[in-house]
Amino acid sequence: MSLPLDASAQVITAASDANVHNLSIQELNMIILRLEEEINQMQNLVNVLTVALERLHESKACLKDFSSQSCEIQVPLTSLVYVPGKIANPGKVLVSVGTGYFIEMTLDKAGEFYERKIEVVEEQLRKLHSICSAKNKQITQTYSVLDHKLSQLRNAQAAATSQVATV
Repeated sequence: MSLPLDASAQVITAASDANVHNLSIQELNMIILRLEEEINQMQNLVNVLTVALERLHESKACLKDFSSQSCEIQVPLTSLVYVPGKIANPGKVLVSVGTGYFIEMTLDKAGEFYERKIEVVEEQLRKLHSICSAKNKQITQTYSVLDHKLSQLRNAQAAATSQVATV
């Protein structure tokens, strides 16, 4: 699961690398809104990946607690109805590897599988946090330029008002 920068992020990065001082107030506002929207989308993705990471850690921990001996368990039929069951092959588990696909693995192989998945998700989270930090920095810089332009506009209006008043 790779996370390349999308085209709009590259455009905004180019815009921030270029001279944002040449942009109009409206263009600066549009860049800020776009950056904030992208950060919100990325934050939603961070939340989804965080939940997935918690589930992966939970699954891996469950494997450690799982004994190789036959034991009785409660098998859920629904969220409220359970039936007693007995594990037929305690040395193996079915691992969900995608939408509706399961692979039978030994406990060790399943643990390795979850460890790899955890590493991939953690790497994606690191990338997202890095991108969000860069975008937050871009927003801060753009706000600074916007504030400077608004200050110049107010000063120009005040100067124009004082010239009209003296005439």
